Amino acid sequence: MEVGIPMSIQSTYGEFVFNSLNGSPVSISDPPDFVEDGGHLYPNVSDGGALMQSVTGLDGAGIRNPTSIKPHKGGAIIHKFHRTERIFTLEGLIVANNPSDRQAISDQLKGVTDALVGTDGRFFYTPPGVASGTRFLTVQLYDMVEINGPGASTGSSPSDIAGPKLYTVTLVAPDWRAYTYAEDDTSIEAGSTVTVPNDGNTETWPVCQVSGADGGALTAFTLTNETTGFAIEWTGSVSAGHYIEINMLDETMYVDGNGANKLGGLNLAMSDFWSIQPGGVSVSSSAYADVLIKSNDAWV
Repeated sequence: MEVGIPMSIQSTYGEFVFNSLNGSPVSISDPPDFVEDGGHLYPNVSDGGALMQSVTGLDGAGIRNPTSIKPHKGGAIIHKFHRTERIFTLEGLIVANNPSDRQAISDQLKGVTDALVGTDGRFFYTPPGVASGTRFLTVQLYDMVEINGPGASTGSSPSDIAGPKLYTVTLVAPDWRAYTYAEDDTSIEAGSTVTVPNDGNTETWPVCQVSGADGGALTAFTLTNETTGFAIEWTGSVSAGHYIEINMLDETMYVDGNGANKLGGLNLAMSDFWSIQPGGVSVSSSAYADVLIKSNDAWV
């Protein structure tokens, strides 16, 4: 991971932007809305900012690799392998023209990250030269934020140690995949088949909104990933003007996303929650069910 690229941490407190030192205050909502001046990004601090010097762990997640020794013979039994959570650490310098600005930067970094204790936020980064642009991870704060003086001297800005301060921030992403910020919305009319894209390099899990054809009531449907052969078969009823939201990753089905639980209508013998493989897949909907598929390209 290159350290000079734009990065930011976003929480309910606000957003902290790294590698941006123009010294112009601005309120930033999302990375695609960065205010640009000659290709540079304004920081969201009064003066100075945080330079990234090291990023470790961001290029992937570990492997959960359970194995068992074969009884009475050589070798091992290999169980199902999975990715673990992604834990990564950001390290660099807090630089400013005066101690008060330096303290303001430190306080803002601590405030943004403190809001991530037990609460989801996002870490954004923009790989250089990548046409798909900004990517994000859903993150929480994994360990305390440390801000030390030069040479890792103890104490932050009030310690009267001259020079840039050193910061260390460690974040954890329970869903180890990084997603392209721009969402793909794919509509499927009842009884038809379309291609759902995924230009990333790993599988992505979509959210599907299934409603009755032409705005009518929904009584039953089958939603099939024709590429992998997995399908969702459901019977039940949803009144006109409403839909069932299927979260493929969480394996949930709720009316309008936050209403009644409709998982009970699932045909367990014939159904599997499915993902979108790299390169995209073909998805078909049965008669009388219109579908809107929301997905993001996913990256290791």
